[in-house]
Amino acid sequence: WTFNSDVDLGEMLFNCGMSLENYDNTLISWNSNPLTPVGREIGASYVKYCIGIDARTELEDLKGWTFTGDEHDCSGFMIGSTLNGDWDSPDTWSNDWVPNSTNEVAIQGGSTITLNGSATANGLTIGPASTLSLEGNATLTLSAPATNNGTLQGIGTIEGSMFTNTSDGTIVPGASPGCLNFANGLTNDGAVIIEVNGTTACSGYDRITVTGTAILGGALALSINGNYTPANGDVITFIDATSISGTFTTVNPPLPVGWSLEYNTPSTGKVSLQYSAPLPVELINFEVRKQSGNAAYLTWRTATEDNNQGFQIERSADGRDWQTLGFVPGHGTTQEPQSYTYTDERPLPGTNYYRLQQVDFDGQYEYSEVRSVYIPGDETGFSLFPNPAAGEVFLQWRRASEEGVSVRLYNSLGAPVWLQTFISNPNENSRMDLQGLPAGIYLIVVEQGGKAAMAERLIIR
Repeated sequence: WTFNSDVDLGEMLFNCGMSLENYDNTLISWNSNPLTPVGREIGASYVKYCIGIDARTELEDLKGWTFTGDEHDCSGFMIGSTLNGDWDSPDTWSNDWVPNSTNEVAIQGGSTITLNGSATANGLTIGPASTLSLEGNATLTLSAPATNNGTLQGIGTIEGSMFTNTSDGTIVPGASPGCLNFANGLTNDGAVIIEVNGTTACSGYDRITVTGTAILGGALALSINGNYTPANGDVITFIDATSISGTFTTVNPPLPVGWSLEYNTPSTGKVSLQYSAPLPVELINFEVRKQSGNAAYLTWRTATEDNNQGFQIERSADGRDWQTLGFVPGHGTTQEPQSYTYTDERPLPGTNYYRLQQVDFDGQYEYSEVRSVYIPGDETGFSLFPNPAAGEVFLQWRRASEEGVSVRLYNSLGAPVWLQTFISNPNENSRMDLQGLPAGIYLIVVEQGGKAAMAERLIIR
């Protein structure tokens, strides 16, 4: 619109029913028109504006206009951050509007927004290099899901809808340390950073609490403070959810000696770090071989021993269920290398698995790596060597087959990860290339004629 210089706008827009969008566009057009006169008064009761706020301000400041009765209202608009600041400050947001439950919110442009108190939004997106920081047990209530491509940090609660931490996102609970709560589930494909300074949740170490399911993936980054000296049996439950699904894909840096990462421990829905003090026996060699008469001969050596009561000898037919065969006394405390032997006079036909349980006088113990040996018997099939293996393993066939034999490898979750077909020949070993497979426990299944004929457990180091 172009006005005469002496136009009287008066109550021109009073209760006129103009939509918010049209009023925004009208303000912007008036402000950009060089012929718009100065010093006008306009009545616009019951008319609302949002993105026209900057144009309206310039009409007031630069052209001396006076507005009466109109109302600033950005309900239902996407509201984005424009600079670092507090959530409850209009200056932080586009259109000078503090988001409410009708607004989808975008924290963007590398800005850091601090929420101290309570706020609502209709969905939330945290953009790359941008941060939402919760302080003072703040609560953000969402009526639509949230997506984090940047950083969520601090102490407080996200409630009302699912929170997804994408592969580009990072969750940093606490304030050295503290607790972060998700009241409607959490999906993690990004990084979770946990600080451990002691054994008390929220003050000694960071904790994430999830009402509902915590769907885990992504990377876990742990920072265990050097001033904290763990005691044997310490448990750090850093995720406490109703239930968990999946596991972290990576742990970086690797856990220090003595620490282990456990899922659904000490109870369902919990993810914890558990500390078992390293036992003071340095085992430098452990081997098992077949002797004449089909006995299994175990040998091992220690470099040093401290408070070593001795070794329980354990055997298994499948690598899962173990039985104790006997006990070999240790040398207490010594700085000299020591050698030990044990003979299993009656091993099982087929593959036998052996491990040592080293026991201290105070009852603490740890297990050696598992070793295996094949003892001939009436069974048919194949044997593996070496087992445990690294990089490659060989199949030693015990019978010939003119047709192809399929060999499948399954991981600990039961998913197939390797398949190859061989012609079994007792005079020739078949090589399996295991390069690229992560360390863990696997099951090798041999199939002939479309049916599983035999299976064997394999450990990859």
